[in-house]
Amino acid sequence: MSKLFEKRHFEFIAEHVAPLMGTPQDIEVLADTFQVTNADFKRGKFVTKAIKNWEDKHLTAYEATIIDDQIPY
Repeated sequence: MSKLFEKRHFEFIAEHVAPLMGTPQDIEVLADTFQVTNADFKRGKFVTKAIKNWEDKHLTAYEATIIDDQIPY
């Protein structure tokens, strides 16, 4: 029995579908679903590539340099 998704499908989704999602958190949820349904799914690799593609579409070069994600104490 063949798997529903193969490596090339995940690569396509990371490249073309992930940038269309609302937030990077949506990509994380999608990756969670893929991980549950496919034991061979490489979650870390997918999330890294998908979020980079999302950021490339949604963040300008200027915005990417000024994001401060530090939590002040």
